[in-house]
Amino acid sequence: GGTNNKGIRWLSWERLACDKSVGGLGFRDFKAFNMAMVAKQGWKIMTKPETLVAKIFKARWSIGDGSKIKVMEDPWLRDPGRGWVSAPQPQ
Repeated sequence: GGTNNKGIRWLSWERLACDKSVGGLGFRDFKAFNMAMVAKQGWKIMTKPETLVAKIFKARWSIGDGSKIKVMEDPWLRDPGRGWVSAPQPQ
């Protein structure tokens, strides 16, 4: 080698996600960003049911007339042991 160290410099995600003004690279928190985009898409589907994406979701995941849905028996949450939907806490 020599004094030119051109290897990869590994940094923690917290450091990469810091604002550029404090020495980070300004990457977004992808988990929070994804949750925001999912919520935004859900809002658009609810408020504009005539859009193509809303029609696709309704066609793909419709429940028909509801006669085969067992509300009290079907699992609604990923973890049936918990009675609430978890969400990341704002920081």
